[in-house]
Amino acid sequence: MNNVPIPSITDKHIVTYLRKNDLIEKWNTKEKNDKGEVVDITTQRPTYRQLCSNEEEWKHDKVFEWHEQHYDERGYMKGNAEKRLFSIHTYGRFFYKMTPKGQDTIFERLNKSGLSITINDSDTKKLYYDQHIQTPDELFRKIAAQTMLEYLNVYLTDDTKPVIKKTQSMLSQMLKKHPTFVIHINFLNALKIDISYEEEVDDNLNIIPDTLQWDNWYLNQIIDYAPYLIQRPYYNKQLNILQHHGIYAYHLITYQTLFHSGERKYLTNGEIDSLCGSDLKRVSELTPASSRVHYRDLNEAKKRLVRKCFSDVQGGIEKNHEEFIQELINTWLEKEKYTKVSIKRGGVKAIKAEFQKKYGKGWQNRYIIDRINTVINDIEWWDNVETNDETYNEYGDDTEDEGEELSFMLDESLILNETQDILTQKEKIARQLITDYIYHFGIFDYVKTMTPGTKQEILNLIKPYGLVSGVTFLNKIKKEILSGIWDGKSKLDYIQSYLIRRPYKQTVKKEL
Repeated sequence: MNNVPIPSITDKHIVTYLRKNDLIEKWNTKEKNDKGEVVDITTQRPTYRQLCSNEEEWKHDKVFEWHEQHYDERGYMKGNAEKRLFSIHTYGRFFYKMTPKGQDTIFERLNKSGLSITINDSDTKKLYYDQHIQTPDELFRKIAAQTMLEYLNVYLTDDTKPVIKKTQSMLSQMLKKHPTFVIHINFLNALKIDISYEEEVDDNLNIIPDTLQWDNWYLNQIIDYAPYLIQRPYYNKQLNILQHHGIYAYHLITYQTLFHSGERKYLTNGEIDSLCGSDLKRVSELTPASSRVHYRDLNEAKKRLVRKCFSDVQGGIEKNHEEFIQELINTWLEKEKYTKVSIKRGGVKAIKAEFQKKYGKGWQNRYIIDRINTVINDIEWWDNVETNDETYNEYGDDTEDEGEELSFMLDESLILNETQDILTQKEKIARQLITDYIYHFGIFDYVKTMTPGTKQEILNLIKPYGLVSGVTFLNKIKKEILSGIWDGKSKLDYIQSYLIRRPYKQTVKKEL
């Protein structure tokens, strides 16, 4: 059970007595007009201030009816709510017991935090302490959401920082007593790097150094109290993202280190390490090895689902850059500055130069190459260009991938998903050999790396097929397998095919 209920009155004789004598107050009272339309909602519940005061009215106990709601592990309502009865004094004692003796109670902490809310979308604000009392789950969820709102909508100031810190202290006490409150922390917001670095950027959307902040309190609560939420696939009923889609927290947080909901370029590795490196590592360690794949290495179908989580359906700034490259290539062709063949063979440097001229030189080389690859993959005539594989075998540019011989043709022609497979026949055979080898020996069952000896054996297996770069081809297939694509299909379909073929011969011995 994931809800944290108020201690209820359950004795049927007492309940009968209370109902018979009309001693039960409703949680809310709805006022309707002649047409049966709700025109107002009122309540007799006290505010937190009234409950903690010495007002005569609340010195005497009252009984309220409320609806106890159950939740699943992600904080979604589960099943129908059940009617319960509770007394105001019992409610107060329930919260009072959440804090050790000698420390401020939950309601005192709420008062001292100074947390305020906006009334009816106007500029009028009132202290949260003057809100009518809420159920424990609702109080925790709304307080956490309110502090996150401060991060998301306004720059952190000397006024908001103390409020957030004091409120987090209050929520910490609630979690220590009732850990299941943690499911009411907004999971996506807890993973959003831009929750707490609403800082200055320059004209090229580069973040100005020394202004980054990262409040990892929300993420740490999830890791400490509900690590299973990191270990299991994320699902979201509103966004129609299901468990079998295989989207994990690691995919979501690595997206944020790159694109920040599509709004700006990604951070440098040094900035990521200093900002959230330790938290990223903890999330990675909790993620199953087979799913420990960086956002940039996911197939496009999963990338779209990750972007959907952050309302970046079109790819945000990533999409804008690809449109620029597409327009640039079209312009070159119209002006006959390049031919199709010459663009395919050696246009990367020229495209990169124009990209940096347009957007500045702060962009990582890998990011630019990925954008070029995506555009090239979408050009319908690309596969009809005749090229000589022996002369067409490298980017002609420095890359950040150490120890890999890169081929512009291979790098894009091997990007596969469930609906696209554009390999040559020899490449398909080589891919199947690699996949069979990895599956047969269970290389990625426990870790996502392979030994140098294993790598060399696979390279020897595919050497007869005359690939432009065996290393590049192998690395690409490794990434596909880690992102859930096995020999151009789902793992389940691949296994079924493997069991039918039974292809692997024991004449090849794996070097450990």
